[in-house]
Amino acid sequence: MIFHKQNCLNLIYLIVTFVAIIGFICSISYYFSFNNYFETQCLIKNITYPQTLDSEGDDLWQSCKCGDNCYIDRPCVRLYTTDYY
Repeated sequence: MIFHKQNCLNLIYLIVTFVAIIGFICSISYYFSFNNYFETQCLIKNITYPQTLDSEGDDLWQSCKCGDNCYIDRPCVRLYTTDYY
């Protein structure tokens, strides 16, 4: 009976280890594909940025939480392009 329980535990450990290895390989492959950037030239058609310090009603400011009961607005610069070379 004890031998049977040990075999079941070994099988469970094997399955958990196999799933962990597959998960690790998938996360590593996702990481390398996510950071696969390449430099290219493009033509910037338009740039929008906040031109006043008043952030009320302006979507060019993003709110950021900096702690308990602490919020700060930071500027958002947007670059628009249509042509790639």
